[in-house]
Amino acid sequence: MALLGKDLAVASVGISCQTAFQIEANRSLIAKLSGATLEHHATPFDSIYCSARSAAVMIHDGVYYPTDAGELTGNKKPFWTSRGVYFWHSKFDDFAKFTSRGAHLDESWARIRDAQRRIFIVANTQNNIVRSLIEADRAPIECRLVWKDVFRLFGVLARRFGQVELHVVARPEGFDKLLSTDVLMPWQDGRAPITLHKHPKDASQWAGDVRNWGELFKRIIP
Repeated sequence: MALLGKDLAVASVGISCQTAFQIEANRSLIAKLSGATLEHHATPFDSIYCSARSAAVMIHDGVYYPTDAGELTGNKKPFWTSRGVYFWHSKFDDFAKFTSRGAHLDESWARIRDAQRRIFIVANTQNNIVRSLIEADRAPIECRLVWKDVFRLFGVLARRFGQVELHVVARPEGFDKLLSTDVLMPWQDGRAPITLHKHPKDASQWAGDVRNWGELFKRIIP
């Protein structure tokens, strides 16, 4: 999911549905903080489970969907084995319809480049991620935000879109202890290329706390 406008784009790059949900839930706040006119657009990362590494691979290759239904496995949730991606809320009764929708989402994703400021958010704070994966098919997905994967994700976003800001949202136990953003110089306008946010716990099943995310956006948008 992305909020797109001439002056600002805010988009999810995983690792689960919560990131996209909270961007939309805080849409009015983001518009108020930025002063931008923003439109809601679906993107390839709206309703999938994937690691930061998988997100980086998909963006690098420019391929967000399998080309053949035979690439999907899983008894309960469709799993794209070669990419390590669960299409969590998708149905594949009509594979041609699914891929045509994918082409539309690709177009929305490409429009991020048109914005003057481009903010991407990757978060692993959805409370039921691990339990959901176990209940599905036990396919392995790295739920921690590992530094080398985050750095690679930033790199492919920057090559694709130019100056970008990647905001990494995790609880203390949810990120690689070696993760450091000190190795990157700020952009010319002083904005940090990567920012790590240690997010508080909440009692939600999957959606997260809108107030906690609102405070996060207040730190991100200025």
